[in-house]
Formats: sequence, structure tokens, C-alpha cells
Amino acid sequence: ITKENLVKIFRKILKTNNLELTNVFINNINRRQIILLLSLLDIITIYSKAPTPLLKNLLYNYLTSDIKIIT
Repeated sequence: ITKENLVKIFRKILKTNNLELTNVFINNINRRQIILLLSLLDIITIYSKAPTPLLKNLLYNYLTSDIKIIT
């Protein structure tokens, strides 16, 4: 998945609001791609040293919940 394709796929998943598809997407992308998405959303910096499970959890919560992340 290239950087451009990643953002396009991410936008499609946001439009569908399908939890199963969201979960599959998050499980299939790697750490670098997760950091890229979270940094595009201004949730973390590109140089984050947070563990991968925490980053996946942040992305999942951003996509599926009403919790607001204040940076």
C-alpha cells in the first residue's frame, strides 16, 4: 500500500462506517502506516515512540467512538 493509496482507502473506510471493515483495515496496516495516518489527523507526531498496540487503539477509537482527543 502506497502513501496515496493508504489515504484513499482510509477515506473509503470512514465513509462506510463498517466496524468489521475498520477492524480488518487496522489489523492489516503496519506501524509506519498507522503513524502516518495518526500524524495526518494531528493526534501524534511523526516521531512517536508509542507501542504499536497503543497506536492501533488510538486509531480504532478515533474511527469508532465519540471520544474527542485533545492535543
